[in-house]
Amino acid sequence: MSPSLDWRRAARRKIPGLAVVLMLLACHFAFDGPLSRLRERTYDFYQFLAPRDATSNPVVIVSIDDASLNAYGRWPWNRGLLADLVDGVAESGAAVIGLALVLPEADISPDGIAGDKRLASALAKNRTALAVSLGNEATVSEAEPKAGWSIVGQVPETLPGFTGLTGSLADFSGAAAGIGVIRTLPDPDGVLRHVPLLWLRNTAQGVQLWPSFALELLRLYAGENGYVARMNGAGFDALRMAGSIVPLEPQGSIRIWETDTNTLRISASNILSGRGDPLLRNAIAIVDLSAVGLTQYLPTPTRPARPGVDIHADAIGQMLAARYLVEPTQARTLERLWLVLSGIVFIGLSGVLAQRVMLGALALALLAATPFAFGALEYSLQGALYD
Repeated sequence: MSPSLDWRRAARRKIPGLAVVLMLLACHFAFDGPLSRLRERTYDFYQFLAPRDATSNPVVIVSIDDASLNAYGRWPWNRGLLADLVDGVAESGAAVIGLALVLPEADISPDGIAGDKRLASALAKNRTALAVSLGNEATVSEAEPKAGWSIVGQVPETLPGFTGLTGSLADFSGAAAGIGVIRTLPDPDGVLRHVPLLWLRNTAQGVQLWPSFALELLRLYAGENGYVARMNGAGFDALRMAGSIVPLEPQGSIRIWETDTNTLRISASNILSGRGDPLLRNAIAIVDLSAVGLTQYLPTPTRPARPGVDIHADAIGQMLAARYLVEPTQARTLERLWLVLSGIVFIGLSGVLAQRVMLGALALALLAATPFAFGALEYSLQGALYD
């Protein structure tokens, strides 16, 4: 039998293998959406194996916790008590105070009018920020962004946005130095992986651009008067804040990169009792309702349940540390190229490997593990995400 005939027969035997490789490549293109769920789980596993190194984070959460409610009464509190809390946090040396609370209605208690006035005064005399929530429900207590925006680049013709807003009373919103959106948007599987920093609201007067609660606190902490955002045809691209560039996903978010440490917490009861706390000196203090049954918990890539306010604290820490998880634009191309090349190599060696079962199994395991090892290395060194 001639060598050329043997070669052609060997080549024919490899055609089914090549067909399988091409079919897998086609599936990678066709089912990119469903595969993204598996991809997200891989990225979660990277974080589970190697969380972000903890860096100095000025955020301290002032918790209206069970001890506070036991000492000062059930929620909701009189606004005068909240005013005392804001003043007490400021007297402890906090640089910025954020209230992770939305107060859209007047206090109807006997001392409600006086309490509302006291809280408005406390918000005005200290460097404070309030929270709002965006949605498509009817607007409750209208509010306007405090900071201006400069947009650089190409603005897409259409951008998704919300129409409704729930804010605090006008006296409170007018008194605060900043207002930011506190809402979060988990992925379809319920896990919170992305933190929106920029939000769009569609109004009769046009599109409003809103900062997140975390971003607004950081603006006040850095002493900035406004924001500069860069856009392209796909959406948002980057944001300049506190002297550094924040890379953004097209929808205006960053991917959460968790540490294995918890945000510092102190009880509001300590502040209201007059003891103060040195941890608050030069801190970004976030007043949050964290008593049992009154706080929201969300699953994240590394933990089954985290208080929502911790996500905003982590986002501030990430921006100050300038550490971001980014999926490179060439990631999909490299994944598909590896799929094709590894398939061709394995098919080319199949004749030899078929005679050596252990060697074949080892080669297959090596080809399967190499992309994960490469992805884990890129994640740990650069925060680049490949799967």
